[in-house]
Amino acid sequence: VSFVITEKGRVESLEIMRSIGYGTSEIVLEVINKMNNNPGFEWKPGLVDGKPVNVKYHLPVKFRLQ
Repeated sequence: VSFVITEKGRVESLEIMRSIGYGTSEIVLEVINKMNNNPGFEWKPGLVDGKPVNVKYHLPVKFRLQ
C-alpha cells in the first residue's frame, strides 16, 4: 500500500500497489483508515529544515492465508 503522510500528520492518497484479491485490499485500506481516524494515534510528518513536509510511504503488507 502507498500513502502520503501530510505535514499535519494525516494519511491521504491511499493506493493499493498490488492486490491478491479476495477482499484483502479492502482490509488493508480499512486498517490504514482506522489508524488515520484514531485520536490516540498520530503520524509524524517528515521534517525538512525543522519544518513539517508531506512524505510518501510504501508499506509492504503480508498475508498468511490458509
